[in-house]
Amino acid sequence: MSAVAHLVLVRPMKHIMVAAAAVICGSIAQGETVHLTGREAEAIRLATSDFITKHYSRSGDLRHYTVELERQGKNVEIAFLADEPRPLRANEAGTGSGTAYGLHITYIVSLNPIKIVRFYFAR
Repeated sequence: MSAVAHLVLVRPMKHIMVAAAAVICGSIAQGETVHLTGREAEAIRLATSDFITKHYSRSGDLRHYTVELERQGKNVEIAFLADEPRPLRANEAGTGSGTAYGLHITYIVSLNPIKIVRFYFAR
């Protein structure tokens, strides 16, 4: 069974990301500590750096994004999901690949060695 974590990146710094996380694998109370390995943290840093460098977010940061982390054996799947600017109305379709805030993109990052194996955009 894989665990999925929803990360909210609080303050991007040059090489450090301060993250508050809530893990979705059952019921976790608010404020509970989430443990990531150093390699998982490095994978998040690498994916975040690539995401910001390539300007997939229209604002240039993650303020309008949710980041999901899913462990898959020796890889980590990191998805950057743009928020909806407003709730969709009944019978209204979303854009699929992103929103007004930017694109939805998922990275598959190897934990050993730390590198981006592949990435894809939502359709």
